Amino acid sequence: MQFKAAEKNYQVKFSYLEIYNELIHDLFSKDPSAVLELREDPVKGVSVAGLSEILIDSPEAALRLLAGRNRHRIMDSISASQYSSASHTLFHIVVEHSDKCAGIEAEVKVGKFSLIDLAGSERTPLNSKLSQGTNITRSLLALGNCINRLSAQMAKGMSTHIPYRESKLTRLLKDSLGGNCQTLMIGNIAPSNFSYEDTYNTLKYATRAKNIKTNVQKNVVNVQFHVSQYDQIIAQLRKEVLVLKEQIAESPPERLVVKEEKDDESLANHPEAIEPLLAEIKKQFRDEAILRKKLYIELSLIHIC
Repeated sequence: MQFKAAEKNYQVKFSYLEIYNELIHDLFSKDPSAVLELREDPVKGVSVAGLSEILIDSPEAALRLLAGRNRHRIMDSISASQYSSASHTLFHIVVEHSDKCAGIEAEVKVGKFSLIDLAGSERTPLNSKLSQGTNITRSLLALGNCINRLSAQMAKGMSTHIPYRESKLTRLLKDSLGGNCQTLMIGNIAPSNFSYEDTYNTLKYATRAKNIKTNVQKNVVNVQFHVSQYDQIIAQLRKEVLVLKEQIAESPPERLVVKEEKDDESLANHPEAIEPLLAEIKKQFRDEAILRKKLYIELSLIHIC
């Protein structure tokens, strides 16, 4: 990575959102309770308007940021656990890299890594948590419907309508489920009799998801620079020239001259090493002379005919 960084420009961006009661919140925002809206973008596809993207320069900074913003997640207690996530969360890592000397056009390769934590589902009694449980169950059922349709589509080999629009969760997971990606699903199961039904349903869920096949391709975006950006490109090239000059100054050419002199001295002290080289050179000259003679004779015959 450090070697390639000398030739490439790298940019790593993080975003972190939460879906609670079918409302989207930005966990990197100063006001995590603010509600964001989904938008259809012709280039990015489904995106969240106003979602924060933070630039990160090290894994340690990313982990500190993630641990700090996790405190803003909505948690609740259920019978199985005292602290259970009452919302779905999506943590996106976007990596972009391009050539430093790209000219007026540049190819930007984009990779996206998504970590999705689904809220736990549990039968909700008729109390104040009814609305929360209903929305969690509805989004998970919508996700299950999409997985069932995609699994059936792969089995039958026929294209069918996938109901991504039934919930905001499935709209955001459209690429992760059936798009240009590689998807890994982790199911939480338990060996106790008390959790038999939940474990059975989770395994059925995961089995259907396993049958989904995705088509992975490189994400390359062509970017054309405007005339106003030429100054930035020139400044960047000048900076690279200064870096190269510093590297040359750190390794002066005198060392190379000394090395060549040492090589010459070693050859002078060992004349027997020169004789095989001279013999090889004479052999090459003889072979070339023979080939030239043959070509001259053939061309003369062709001219006479």
